[in-house]
Amino acid sequence: MLEKAAEKKIYNQLEVFDILRDWTFPEKFDLIYSSNVFVYFGNLDTIISSAASYLVGGGILAFSVERLEDKSKEFQLFPSGRYAHSRTYIQDCLKRHDLQLLEEIRSDIRKESGNPVKGLLIVAKKEEGREIEK
Repeated sequence: MLEKAAEKKIYNQLEVFDILRDWTFPEKFDLIYSSNVFVYFGNLDTIISSAASYLVGGGILAFSVERLEDKSKEFQLFPSGRYAHSRTYIQDCLKRHDLQLLEEIRSDIRKESGNPVKGLLIVAKKEEGREIEK
């Protein structure tokens, strides 16, 4: 994917890193965007915590997840090898890490075997003055 992105010649810098390990970027970000990535992880707390700690105050975290309709679960692994997450779980993770939910849109996030996959598009904002020094 990085090779394809580099071919476009529109990015200043591309990085490869393990999203589950401690992030070690030299500066914080105004925007962190992740499309069709969080579906590969059940527990998103570590990822959302890391992202929140690398956002400037007022910075935006935007991502997609598959929508889990079963309200009794936080997340569930499906036969596709991808996880779906409940609205409540996502909202709780955001709150725990000082992120304010700005937008939550129900949408088809991709097609699987020609069928639309129901998901959520999430946009959250880091609270001003809540920056953690790294």
